[in-house]
Amino acid sequence: YKRQGQDIAPRELISLAQAEQQGSVLFNAGEGKVEVYANMITLGEHNDSDRLVYLENISKISQRAQNMKLASLGRFTASIAHEIRNPLSAISHAAQLLRENPELSDDDKRFTHIIESNAHRMNGIIKNILEMSRGRSPQPTHIDLKEWLSEFCTEWRPTNGERVAFKISHHASQANINVDLSQLRQIIANIAENGVRYGAEAHGIAKIHFQLSSNPSSEAVILDIIDNGPGIPAEQEDKIFEPFFTTENKGNGLGLYLCRELCLANQISIHYRRDKDHNSCFRLQFSHPSRGGLPSRAL
Repeated sequence: YKRQGQDIAPRELISLAQAEQQGSVLFNAGEGKVEVYANMITLGEHNDSDRLVYLENISKISQRAQNMKLASLGRFTASIAHEIRNPLSAISHAAQLLRENPELSDDDKRFTHIIESNAHRMNGIIKNILEMSRGRSPQPTHIDLKEWLSEFCTEWRPTNGERVAFKISHHASQANINVDLSQLRQIIANIAENGVRYGAEAHGIAKIHFQLSSNPSSEAVILDIIDNGPGIPAEQEDKIFEPFFTTENKGNGLGLYLCRELCLANQISIHYRRDKDHNSCFRLQFSHPSRGGLPSRAL
């Protein structure tokens, strides 16, 4: 189980192999957090007999079961999205009319701009939810991720007005990707929003670091989104992408779930980790830009 004093197998698998009786265990393996089911049987009649361990990747099985469970929820969500669009349109239209008032002060004009920009952002989120529920395939576009992130940092601001400092570092030979830009923006904005909220609570000012690198074996582009918040407790890391899982009373637990669904539709691998300095980090690994997107699955 060890090489040069270090474990070469997951601790759950080691514990299973060392148990006196046959049994099974479910665990996440590797950086990609692949869901693995391990089942051990004893080949002889005694406890010290040889043992056989079956390993099965059940990620796809779990995903299919989850999709079946959430199919009706997707239709319900789409109905709610339609109902939200009407008042959202009224809010946006009222803000536009208010902005045209010549007696409006500069501060009031700034507030109307915030209303309009966030109404537009909400409309984009609703659009993506509706398209996901209909099973719309992504519309991929070839972009340079570094340039796109620079534009994102210039234009995007957290909804609650927290102070935030962005940083972009580049350690990849190239940063060309092929993704749906609207869906990519929703993925990055959602992760950044969480990082800003927790970073601002902990330090007064949030720091978001976008770190670009590449996979040495496949040259796939990797984006690490690092923040200065306290991070996710180790015992909850395997639950954060589950629908309705949240650590906040006011949260709905759907944000990261939708991020994962959009990532899967765009052939992006996403998982949570700690970087070398033990900072909170979401890692996105993009597929080769020559590959097209997968059909989006209904919620």
